[in-house]
Amino acid sequence: MDKMARIIIGIHGLGNKPAPSLMHKWWRRSLHEGLSLIGHPRRRIPFETVYWADIFHQLPYDPKIKDKKDERFLAEPYLPSPGRQTLRFAPVRKKILEFLEEQLKQIDLDVNGSIIWKHLNDLVIRNYFQELDAYYTNRLNPVQGSHLTYRDAVRARLADRLYAHRDKEILLIAHSMGSIIAYDVLTQSVPEIDIHTFVTIGSPLGIPVVMQKIRQALNLEKGERLRTPENISDSWYNYADLGDKVAFNYQLSDDYNPNDKGIAPTDVQVVNDYMINHDHNPHKAYGYLRTPELARLCFDFLSEGQSPAAIRSLDTLFKIYEQSLRILRITK
Repeated sequence: MDKMARIIIGIHGLGNKPAPSLMHKWWRRSLHEGLSLIGHPRRRIPFETVYWADIFHQLPYDPKIKDKKDERFLAEPYLPSPGRQTLRFAPVRKKILEFLEEQLKQIDLDVNGSIIWKHLNDLVIRNYFQELDAYYTNRLNPVQGSHLTYRDAVRARLADRLYAHRDKEILLIAHSMGSIIAYDVLTQSVPEIDIHTFVTIGSPLGIPVVMQKIRQALNLEKGERLRTPENISDSWYNYADLGDKVAFNYQLSDDYNPNDKGIAPTDVQVVNDYMINHDHNPHKAYGYLRTPELARLCFDFLSEGQSPAAIRSLDTLFKIYEQSLRILRITK
């Protein structure tokens, strides 16, 4: 039996983004940085991105715009890694995050309190996360010439891409709100399409209000444990930096039960090294995509079945190529 082709697909999170081609280029460059860091530089890896920022935002960010008041101004472009960082062991922060998670779980969503809690959650989402509010209320129909509402249009972008690659082994990387979209698409839109590996980075899937929204969509009882989507066949890895406020509930393994194949989330603490003007943003996708942990996962996925000799030969070839590029840059 012939080995199935493999592909990595990425979906971004909320907020405006650079134009699709530029965002794809920067995501790919970040993945390449990570592969180079672990000693396996690779070019032209099978990788595609799912872009949906244009459904909500009319104009993409433009790195050529220097006026900070312009809505197209890009405050956080792709930047190379500032240097290799070791894993920060932060026991105090870990305990604080675990305490907050327990307190959130203790909130009583009984008949008397559920209405107040629901309105509070909806107010927070509406005021601070306009796209997430539009997604959950499904009230916008922003796609010109389309009959789809906002949520359906966003989901369709990912569902269509997964369907197009349904005959391949898929590693799906979902950042931030993209992980919410991905979970919904896998459980509701294309449950028949097999996903070899699901990767969530900077994910809010552990936030109680998000989990409750998912339960409602799946017609589950209040407080019922969620499950790994049934179409994930090999693994689900959840990568989080402890400083990432969006992924403050960084442990999904205690919120999501295994699916029928026994696949449960594997939580991995990583260091997101994205920095600009000496300001650290531990939620940025570029920093997550180049972590050695994610790079190793992607490399193992893409190189499965290759002999050690073939891997060594490719490593040598690409290292020579990378060195040649560096020399050319220096001599220019």
